Amino acid sequence: FVPSDIQVPTGAWRSIGTSHNTFALESGLDEVAQSGGHDPFELRRKLLTRNPRALAVLDQAAELSGWGKAPEGRFQGMGYTDYLETFQAQVAEVSVSKRGKVKVHKITCVADCGQVFNSHIAKQQLGGGILYGLNATLKGEINVKDGQIVQSNFDDYPMLKLKDTPEFNVHLMENHEAPGGLGEAGTPLIGPAVANAVFAATGKRIRRLPIRPKDLV
Repeated sequence: FVPSDIQVPTGAWRSIGTSHNTFALESGLDEVAQSGGHDPFELRRKLLTRNPRALAVLDQAAELSGWGKAPEGRFQGMGYTDYLETFQAQVAEVSVSKRGKVKVHKITCVADCGQVFNSHIAKQQLGGGILYGLNATLKGEINVKDGQIVQSNFDDYPMLKLKDTPEFNVHLMENHEAPGGLGEAGTPLIGPAVANAVFAATGKRIRRLPIRPKDLV
């Protein structure tokens, strides 16, 4: 191969390829919906018409999140993925201050992972994955200078605190399909869901993570 500069910012993230790919795919799909004058939820439904399990999680996520009915000053974004044989939709509800600070108020996650043997642990797995992804979306920036990582501790690499944690609503669909995976399933979708909500609030597309205030003002 021949190395070349393709103007796409890259960086190591202790995650899986699905996290990177889902951010690009679901952000791009939202952009297609906007440019074509389509509701992001309705466009995803049209593309997944032949997938009843996908349609079920989309419909439930739209209903539970109150899609299209966000309170004044708040904006919604969504994403969908099927990963590890788990079908999932997430809706993020955010506000953006005049200084570009993003606050996530509410996250709705609906997952169809087949048969569930312990719903409490299953919801905790999804919630933990979402928080891990949310930290990367809002705070997890790593910089390299002179071949070394700049960040060294939690003072310059901040983590989400309890006060930063939004309202959660994790819902599991009931069926008798074979069990799917949940260990990493919550992480990939939160980035594009928040980024799409930020676009709804500001009209500015997010091309990199974490989301920085200076990119929104």
